[in-house]
Amino acid sequence: MSLHKSRGGWPSTSRCLALVVIVWLAACDSGSSASYGGSRLQFGQETNATAVNALGEPVALAHFPDQYVWVDYAAEWCSSCQPQSNAIRSLAKEAPEGVAFVTVMTSEPEAYGHPATRETAARWAKRLSLDPKHVLAADLTSLQLPQHALFAPDGRELFRHIGRMSAAEIREVLAVERRRR
Repeated sequence: MSLHKSRGGWPSTSRCLALVVIVWLAACDSGSSASYGGSRLQFGQETNATAVNALGEPVALAHFPDQYVWVDYAAEWCSSCQPQSNAIRSLAKEAPEGVAFVTVMTSEPEAYGHPATRETAARWAKRLSLDPKHVLAADLTSLQLPQHALFAPDGRELFRHIGRMSAAEIREVLAVERRRR
């Protein structure tokens, strides 16, 4: 954008104001900065990055010491996420020792630009009979869903998949990764 000089040699007030508004709008990310006061690490991006669970408690990967953490990313508006979370619920019941299953709600039903809240996580946990301690709300509104990630006990990401996975496929990934360690 070029600024044209007014007769006095300086850009007109309206053009300066327009430039300020454009710069301000560009700096305001519609997802994270408006709701969370600026960019911040989200659950899984670093071992101490937290998200609030359905009970309102902060949870981080560091809260699962010596455990692999399988993360199922979901949203209420995602038609594939409910069946995927049903598979996660059944896997969590039979989880091998040293594996925790966590569901991260990424957005409100309004979808993009509306970060999930504790209430979002609570609705999902209740609706699907998931452990409310392991259903989190995060500001990940632009994530493709459903999505999965597996984190090692030290917090490193070992696996990521976009799309639905069967319980058998998830078990196989867990078995392969646990054998490698």
